[in-house]
Amino acid sequence: MPGAPRTKLMGMTLLLLLAALQTVGGSQGGFQPRPLRPPLDEVQLLLPAGYEEDKKVSLKWARVATSVAPDVVTVRLQYYPVKMPLTATPPVEADLMKADTNLSHLKVTPGLATWRGRQVPVARYEGFLQGNVGVYGRMVWLPLPPGTVVLHLYAEPVWAETMNRDWDAILANLTGPIVEPTLRERAPGRWLAAKITATVGVLVFAVGLIMLIARMNEAVGGAVVYLGLLFPVIPLGWAVFHLHECWRGLLVCGSGLGIFGISILLER
Repeated sequence: MPGAPRTKLMGMTLLLLLAALQTVGGSQGGFQPRPLRPPLDEVQLLLPAGYEEDKKVSLKWARVATSVAPDVVTVRLQYYPVKMPLTATPPVEADLMKADTNLSHLKVTPGLATWRGRQVPVARYEGFLQGNVGVYGRMVWLPLPPGTVVLHLYAEPVWAETMNRDWDAILANLTGPIVEPTLRERAPGRWLAAKITATVGVLVFAVGLIMLIARMNEAVGGAVVYLGLLFPVIPLGWAVFHLHECWRGLLVCGSGLGIFGISILLER
């Protein structure tokens, strides 16, 4: 049949195209997104191909050993609803033990690293898992929802090179909205002072505006004054053209704006 070779050629072309698309997908890193449940649903975790989720322990994945790649690496996530301080400090052994209570007899190398333009605590360690399995591991504390997220990778010493390679790839692809302590959380006294100052500034400005409206009412009267209650720019503009009569009201309004500006500086 004359159409058979052409049909066969089209089928081979489609197969080659599909293979090419799969190759392109693999060339993008071969990462697989891992959906997370609240409160980590805003965090995007991508793991290299070959990791499977632990059926018994939440937020735990392990690289499945094969005859080609027998490396076994474990990934764990931990989170705390406490925001990290703006100035990062190196972690201590207690921080690692809090992130994974199965660790013991640790030899910790703490430090700081740059992640997405900010300093974050990191640690390398040697120790034992559940008291009898020697492991190398790495941890990093990140300012992600709901406050602090700990990325933890560990493996037996023979697989340390694979763990380090996966660590770099996973950390580079771990994203989410940055969580920082607000002014109210890190300096409640300063936050309260800023709010009080802003309130005082608004009240002083209102007093000055009332003075201008009263002076405007004496000179103009009528509906224009009531319109000034809705649009303060009207009495302010009128006062600018009548400085001799309204300088006191303008001075009070300016003082109110200045006090309000100080409150903005306090909140920075």
